[in-house]
Amino acid sequence: MAITINGSANTVAGLAAGGLPDDSINLADLSATGTASSSTFLRGDNSWAAAGGGKLLQVVEATTTTEVSSTSATMADSGLTASITPASGSKVLILINQSIRQYRNRNSTNNQGFGVNLLRGSTIILPSKRNDSNLFNDFYLSNDAVNNTLIRHTMNFLDDSPGGDSSTSITYKTQFAVTHTDDSGQVWAQPSWESQNQAPTSSIILMEIGS
Repeated sequence: MAITINGSANTVAGLAAGGLPDDSINLADLSATGTASSSTFLRGDNSWAAAGGGKLLQVVEATTTTEVSSTSATMADSGLTASITPASGSKVLILINQSIRQYRNRNSTNNQGFGVNLLRGSTIILPSKRNDSNLFNDFYLSNDAVNNTLIRHTMNFLDDSPGGDSSTSITYKTQFAVTHTDDSGQVWAQPSWESQNQAPTSSIILMEIGS
């Protein structure tokens, strides 16, 4: 179809999509209302609008290789912690990769495990799972002849109501406990692996998600 210019109607007909050369129209030539910026987008009605929710506003990461051990079935700090200052209405997505080693004397029944809590400040927001005996058992081995296990325990949690106000720092941390304390039951976070002198890194990542 030939291109037809109608001067009285101020229209151009027959122009194929992509028919204009690149960079031939400037943003200022568009009849959009409002102001373009890094936080706005051009809507279908040719007006600028603020970007919607779900924006990733900031990311905080913290790591530790400091070994912490416990022979208690009561939760204790693992040494893994990070802080973030979210805005009012924001959510915080937490990603955790915790290095854990658990042990129980192989001459025992050998059932053994551990539990890990996630806390905001002093409030538990993701509690460890418990078994029928009310013992922590996010990870559990049964009748293992050599109960000396090193794993990476992962946790993902979206904190819908962290209570941010753009000025207050909010701290997240993990705590851990051993399942069985008898027969030399013990658990380590960031364990130094015997004579190999390894201290696997644990990490926590906090991501503020805008409302």
